Amino acid sequence: MIYFLSQWLDPNAETLLRLGHRYISFRAGVAFLMSMFIVMWLMPKSFDLFSRLGWVNRQRSYMIDSSSKEGVPIMGGIHIFMASFLGMILWCDLSDLYVLASVFSAVAFFGLGLRDDLLKIKAGHHDEGVSRLTKYMIQGGVGFLLGLMLTSSWGPHGELLQGTFSLPFIKEPFHVGGLQIPITIFVVVFISNAVNFADGMDGLATGPSLMTFLGLAIFSYILGNVIWSKHFLFFYFHDHGIQSIDCSELVVVCCSIMGALMGFLWYNAYPATIFMGDCGSMYLGGVMATVSVLLKQELLFPILGLFFVLELLSVLIQDWIGIGFLGKRIFFRAPFHEYLKYLGYSEPKIVVRMWILSAGMMVLSLLSLKLR
Repeated sequence: MIYFLSQWLDPNAETLLRLGHRYISFRAGVAFLMSMFIVMWLMPKSFDLFSRLGWVNRQRSYMIDSSSKEGVPIMGGIHIFMASFLGMILWCDLSDLYVLASVFSAVAFFGLGLRDDLLKIKAGHHDEGVSRLTKYMIQGGVGFLLGLMLTSSWGPHGELLQGTFSLPFIKEPFHVGGLQIPITIFVVVFISNAVNFADGMDGLATGPSLMTFLGLAIFSYILGNVIWSKHFLFFYFHDHGIQSIDCSELVVVCCSIMGALMGFLWYNAYPATIFMGDCGSMYLGGVMATVSVLLKQELLFPILGLFFVLELLSVLIQDWIGIGFLGKRIFFRAPFHEYLKYLGYSEPKIVVRMWILSAGMMVLSLLSLKLR
């Protein structure tokens, strides 16, 4: 909205709004700060309200000694969504396909997570909520639409990039054609659920999400800048040269979410006074997956989002291979962070070490820009 208003100003004027139109970094920075301060201002006003409504944490069967978290308000993801969504609407170019796809995914995944939270609260048990089949159908539906967009002429990518994937540390994308649609569905379902499982300790999902979105923001800036994309050979085709993508608006999307996460972490750090709930984790995972596929960096996610991959894989191995096939547990506990807690590590140590792991993986993913 502000992006469009700034276009009517004198092009030679160095006003704040005009700077917002000219410089993506300015809009991204303002969106970050605005989202952060909105969350920090709104959050304390919601604690009593959420408690009165019964929006509080319940004991979880798979968690080790979670009684201290009983009664802590949940659904702080509402604040993350509201603040970051406002940042997108105000500071992004709303005519940009990358932004529209991100906004659509944001609304869809937040709505899914919110519905899941409300059903669990109504049932009075954390194991209740939206059925697994319904979740997969909605997540897969969003993935299908994204895959269709990325393989179509009306999508944001040029003809050479349609139906292609970019491998980390390899210059030239490889063509998969229509297979991009089922692969995108898998990526969206995988990432959105991975982040959802990571929300189990104070600040555990927040820190790695910040690192992941920071990495995606840097990739968005580099790939969306003609000079930098040519320097790093994105995207290189042997017979056609460099095919750039105009994805720089995703920097503002990522920074809006990062700002909201910073504000949320102020209250979610150990000992947490509020949790994000499924409406927050599902929203973060959905947008994370969307930005990854739009940038053609979905195959980089196992590096950039290694912590989230470990979380989901531990659950899949435990449920499908261990209990489902072998009839016994492979890990003492799942997800991964619960296994670490079972081994005797304290919650703050687990959380901080996962932040460190995520920061290191983010740096490693950035190295793939040059080592190609």
